[in-house]
Amino acid sequence: MDKVVCCYPAPRELMAAAIACTRNAIALTYPRDHLASRLFNHMWNFGFWLFRSDFRGFVHDPRLVQQLLENSGFHRVFNHDSSMWHTQVYVTG
Repeated sequence: MDKVVCCYPAPRELMAAAIACTRNAIALTYPRDHLASRLFNHMWNFGFWLFRSDFRGFVHDPRLVQQLLENSGFHRVFNHDSSMWHTQVYVTG
């Protein structure tokens, strides 16, 4: 995959596709779910709308991402949070 989780409107479907394409590891980058990232996302999407782009960004619940991966047999081995982003690596086994 070449997109971060926030570039796709349906996190369940995106994660299912990612899980189906790997057996060992998944690395993710997606926005933290807090007021600042939501406000930035709204401004970002307004800019895309203003310039007539169909692209939109999304802020998904990180608990959903974690739950989907863990329910598929993955566990987190790396986690780094910046002020705006989660970066995580999950592996099986």
